[in-house]
Amino acid sequence: MTHYLLLKFTPGYMGDTLFDLARETYEELARQVPGVHKVRVERNCVARDSNADLMVCMDLINKDALDTYLDHPLHRDFAAQVESCLVMRLTFDHEEGGSCKGISGGA
Repeated sequence: MTHYLLLKFTPGYMGDTLFDLARETYEELARQVPGVHKVRVERNCVARDSNADLMVCMDLINKDALDTYLDHPLHRDFAAQVESCLVMRLTFDHEEGGSCKGISGGA
C-alpha cells in the first residue's frame, strides 16, 4: 500500500525549516511505526498556484500500518504544528492490484 500526502501552505510559510521538520519527522516515523517500509519527503520545485508545497510518499505493508501511522504521536504533533498555515491537505491511498485499472489509449 502506498500513502500520499500533499500539503499546500499559506504563501511564505514553506521554507527550509519546515522541509527539514517534515523530513526528520517522517524519517523518525519510518523507524518507529511497524509496517512502514519507505518514506520520501519531497519539496515542490515549480511555483504554480495549483501545486502543493510538500509531498510525503509512504510505502506501508497494509492498512493496519496506515492506521498506526495516523494515530502515532509524531504524526499528530507534526499535523498540529502545521495546521494553522495549511491552505490544502490532500491524501491518496493506493494498493497494488486494486480495483482501478490502467487506461489504454489509442485511436
